[in-house]
Amino acid sequence: MINMLADSQLLTWLIEQQLYICLIMIALVFFEKKSLPSLGAKLSYSLWLILPVGIILNNLPLGFVAIENNEITRYLVGIQSPEFSQTELNYLPLVWGVGAFFILFIGFFSKQQQQIASSLTLTAAQNLPLQLPDRLRLYHSDIVSSPLLLGVYSPKLVLPTHYQKLYSQEQLKMILEHEIYHYKRKDNLCNSLAIIVLSLFWFNPLIWFGYFSYRRVQEISCDSAVLKSKTKSQSIEYGKALLICAEQTSTKLCAYTHYGEKSTMLQRINNLKQKKSTKPLAQLAAIALTTSLLSGIAVAHQDEAHGMKQEQVSPIMRIEPKYPVLAAEEGTEGAVVLVYDITPAGLVENVSVVTAQPKKVFDKVSKVALRQWKFAKTEHGAKRLLVQLDYAMSKDSEKAPDLLERIKVTH
Repeated sequence: MINMLADSQLLTWLIEQQLYICLIMIALVFFEKKSLPSLGAKLSYSLWLILPVGIILNNLPLGFVAIENNEITRYLVGIQSPEFSQTELNYLPLVWGVGAFFILFIGFFSKQQQQIASSLTLTAAQNLPLQLPDRLRLYHSDIVSSPLLLGVYSPKLVLPTHYQKLYSQEQLKMILEHEIYHYKRKDNLCNSLAIIVLSLFWFNPLIWFGYFSYRRVQEISCDSAVLKSKTKSQSIEYGKALLICAEQTSTKLCAYTHYGEKSTMLQRINNLKQKKSTKPLAQLAAIALTTSLLSGIAVAHQDEAHGMKQEQVSPIMRIEPKYPVLAAEEGTEGAVVLVYDITPAGLVENVSVVTAQPKKVFDKVSKVALRQWKFAKTEHGAKRLLVQLDYAMSKDSEKAPDLLERIKVTH
């Protein structure tokens, strides 16, 4: 990870995902804002699967692309490095890393969540209006103002200490059904993955809109599942329970756990007031749209393997490797052949050593330098390019031989 940040390969990958992520976020947020009643909460929540599926499709290995031109570019590396041979410090990876770490910390290790975890008291579940799953344990806490599930691998059901005074038995039963639905659907694990995605792409405003939309749809889908077989009067009681949660919510609760977040609660209450009328044609249209979007991502990605043309490329910024101190002291000369790819943005990635003479002497400095080279932007980039770096103590040194043998086959 540190090496990827150092040469911006991770940032390059993040940027390359932005187009399709923006399209997916726009589509999903639109579905939530404009089409949730027509699509239904369950389908609206299921559609969020296209985000991880899209990431996978957009990063499937490309087919092997043969190098049409077997010329190896060669550069001479002298013992006297030119002034300012290293690129100026790139702060973007550092800024991204700090932002990602901050979001992960808030999402998983915030002080508020630690306080909740330390305030839990195990409670007997005998007096509950329904039976909990075997592995789900009930706790209460003085600092929790609304029900929630805490934990990923072994979630705990947490209720306010005075939950029996806050809710009637009927309300409590439906609230527990809601949290059990979260538990059975493993929503806490999904939420953890969502926070990881948010930490990766935090610099994109649309990913924030998408994250909060995802959490709202998640809660509304649970509400819909609970009320599916309930009467109108029971739905009213459920709405009153949500209103109690909204009134009791503390503003200090973590922003990344929406179980008691006030604006989400109010939206859930408003959703209960709306007449439910799912439309099969709208559902089919949404499924067709998302399927087309995923198919387009897959086709566009694989077309790179077939539509890519070999281009003559030369760096617009070339960083000369530092001659290893030990090699200079011992008077060691040699050469390294490396293979690398160039992204459409002109950045170097996938650098590896093909062969070197002598072994393991100039490999590391060669890879570090090559990863910092910059090329002109192109439509497709380039794959599997070769470069040989010759290390010589002086310009009068004997020229290093070609390290890759070329064999010409004639008919």
